[in-house]
Amino acid sequence: MDHPGLLAMIRPVADGFFYSMDEIVLMEHQIKDAAMAGANAMETSAL
Repeated sequence: MDHPGLLAMIRPVADGFFYSMDEIVLMEHQIKDAAMAGANAMETSAL
């Protein structure tokens, strides 16, 4: 690939990086949805 493509930021809440199990499950669904929509990579952070 000669270009960076689309990078999707997956983050269910606006503040902090501590996620509940429900938010982690939501992130899993969002990752799948972003991939189906054509994202080339995903980015997320957690503590």
